[in-house]
Amino acid sequence: MISQIDKDIITNLLAHPDLRDRQGMDQRVYARISYKKNGVYGWNCNKTHPLQAKFAKYLRPEAIELHAEMDAIVRSVRIFGTDWLENTTLYVVRLKRPGPNIDEWVTGLAKPCEICMAAIEAFDINRVVYTIDKEGIRELIR
Repeated sequence: MISQIDKDIITNLLAHPDLRDRQGMDQRVYARISYKKNGVYGWNCNKTHPLQAKFAKYLRPEAIELHAEMDAIVRSVRIFGTDWLENTTLYVVRLKRPGPNIDEWVTGLAKPCEICMAAIEAFDINRVVYTIDKEGIRELIR
């Protein structure tokens, strides 16, 4: 069940300046892994990462660009280690342009792909909250 805390975290992610200030992109994805009051952020980028390639190898070998969910996992492991990821919640938001030559941003579907879901399962992240089109949010519980 989506709580008010979940809604507040999603709202804060959507308002984060890094999400809106990145240049040259028509869509932006931002993620946060949270446990109690600790949180680690990640975002999509055009860089590759060995962990992304490892999980993509059998599912979609061409998908090696670092996804926001994977970036948040990598950063969390670096800071807190792998044990910290058990029983955490991963929040994922997507902002996109509603059409060509439009300057405003709207929320979009940010459900993790099968590659990110494989990593989420491997690292025992048991809950994912993500945006959908038209300002909604959904929850996945493993």
